[in-house]
Amino acid sequence: MAPRQLFATCRAGLVVCDGDSGTPTIGQRHEVIIREAPNFYPTSIGLREYNKDGCPTDQNFSDQISNQSEYNLISADFITNMVVDPKPNMLSTCILTLYADRNCFSPSNAKIGPITPRSNPSACIGPIRNWTGDVFEARSATLRC
Repeated sequence: MAPRQLFATCRAGLVVCDGDSGTPTIGQRHEVIIREAPNFYPTSIGLREYNKDGCPTDQNFSDQISNQSEYNLISADFITNMVVDPKPNMLSTCILTLYADRNCFSPSNAKIGPITPRSNPSACIGPIRNWTGDVFEARSATLRC
């Protein structure tokens, strides 16, 4: 196997935690992110979005989701199904995270991946479920590569 060069960055953010009294509190999350290329290497995917069950041939909406944004807005409402269109020149592995809110902060989220250039396009993904199994509508997304 050929050696690869990896790049690490640190990031901090806010997260909702369960408090002792059952009341949610705001905590802080610290991450070390390992990538195959530095943060400035731009890549994006196409996201075909559907607000119906399944992914019918009559596509509803689409967005470009970039790794250059802290969060990407989903342009339509009631999106519960989607197809991921990777770019042929993207990095070898990316993870798409979908969130139920507009600022990528909601604990109701789902991670999709790994996404590679060879997974073009993906199968129909949906209905979108969070870690507890509840269906939610995607309103924003991040792409980490």
